[in-house]
Amino acid sequence: MIKRTIALLTAAVICMHSFAADGNKSGNPDPASRSGFSVRAGIGLTATRGNANLNSTACAWDIGAMYEWRFAKRWGFETGLALAHKGGAYRFDSDESIVLRMHYLELPARLRLHCPLGPVDISPYIGAFYGYAVSGRLYIKDEYGGDYENVCRGENNEIKRSDAGLTLGCGVTFKNGIYIGLNAEIGLLNIDTSEQDYYYPIAVDSRAYYGKSGNPDKYFPYSVSLQVGFRF
Repeated sequence: MIKRTIALLTAAVICMHSFAADGNKSGNPDPASRSGFSVRAGIGLTATRGNANLNSTACAWDIGAMYEWRFAKRWGFETGLALAHKGGAYRFDSDESIVLRMHYLELPARLRLHCPLGPVDISPYIGAFYGYAVSGRLYIKDEYGGDYENVCRGENNEIKRSDAGLTLGCGVTFKNGIYIGLNAEIGLLNIDTSEQDYYYPIAVDSRAYYGKSGNPDKYFPYSVSLQVGFRF
């Protein structure tokens, strides 16, 4: 699935590059001052919020292709496709840990404000994203070794495939097209499948009843990454 996702991103790069080339015939040498296509890659930290234990940070990364439409002098709308790695970890000690690793195909929609400042363009942004998990694994390590299970398919469908939330950050684009930015994504959907209250059997006076769970697990992924890229 990840190979097919990378192939899809490559096709998007080619198509968006052609679109950008057709749309930027004005001859403006500053790529940040017009509509255009960019590629980016980032690395950072990820964890989950909620009442579950996967609140220790783990490594996060992302790679994607974006296109920004400049609909006003200082405003632009940006969207594209990205492959993002998110999750979280819980470490008992140096020998025992649990790590959740999710790979999402993400579709962001951002509003950028461009602030030219000398040789650079500073562009804070805010928006939303939708992510679809193309794979997900829960890695369990103890003193006897390690193992993993797929958590997005089959009988072990413990994690929802869909995630959505807020994306915000700020980027700096140089006149030569080099892009450096800080990106944050805050998931607003509980991705654990036990989000709904569930019932379990209990015995009272030799008769079977069902008690209601009052504290189901909740996972809300978030990540922060430092991105570098190139604006065409």
